[in-house]
Amino acid sequence: MHGSGRLTFPDSVCYEGSFAADSITGRGVYQWGSTVYEGEVQNGLRHGYGTLSFTDSPVVYEGQWWNGKRHGRGTLYYDMDRAAYYEGEWQDDLKHGQGSSVYPSGNSYCGSWVHDKREGRGTMTWASKGQQYCGMWADNMPNGPGEHVWQQGTPGAQTANDAAHVMHNRYVGMFKHGKRHGEGALWYSSAARYEGQWDSDRKQGSGVYIFEDGTVFAGQFTADRPVLQEGAMLGAVDTFAAELPGAAAPAAAAAPGEG
Repeated sequence: MHGSGRLTFPDSVCYEGSFAADSITGRGVYQWGSTVYEGEVQNGLRHGYGTLSFTDSPVVYEGQWWNGKRHGRGTLYYDMDRAAYYEGEWQDDLKHGQGSSVYPSGNSYCGSWVHDKREGRGTMTWASKGQQYCGMWADNMPNGPGEHVWQQGTPGAQTANDAAHVMHNRYVGMFKHGKRHGEGALWYSSAARYEGQWDSDRKQGSGVYIFEDGTVFAGQFTADRPVLQEGAMLGAVDTFAAELPGAAAPAAAAAPGEG
């Protein structure tokens, strides 16, 4: 066969398009069940640029193919409005390389991917939570050096007379499996600051805590609390108690499972 034609296979797969030297090569349309591919083909495989769509789903892929797999650059749309998508590099049908993804929630990630997972350097923004993490990733979670910024109050709830809601907390340091772990510094929206060791999102080991009024505690911490000698008191103990709860700083990995 050579030129244009139509071929129906025993399993009901239908191809209509170009043929060259008895091979499905050139440009054509494959259809099987609810799946439709339109684009370039080579030796019967999707190869080159093409679009894969479904008659019963809004999911659409537009981009490059190699030997039947998504490979190169392409965009995968998840919804009818094309508001949720992945755009970037692919390898062997997996997100791999540099790419950006916007999820149905409005959250987004831009950065490095390895075998369909966020891995390497990237930035995740949780729009509904007023949070952003920029740094290293492994297995879809913050891992290694990074910076996590989040609002003190509920995003969108701030008023002109509520300064705390427009302030941000900021952590710069090491992460492990999505949690603050190792050396790091946390600046609170209240102007207090902690610099030192962390273990699974809690202050653990040696560190320095500076209160809003300038009072300084330097020493050991355990389970997010300072280790005090018996009978010792902190001058700003009430403030200290208000600033230290681990719940005050949402973990950077609270949402990265999305996607």
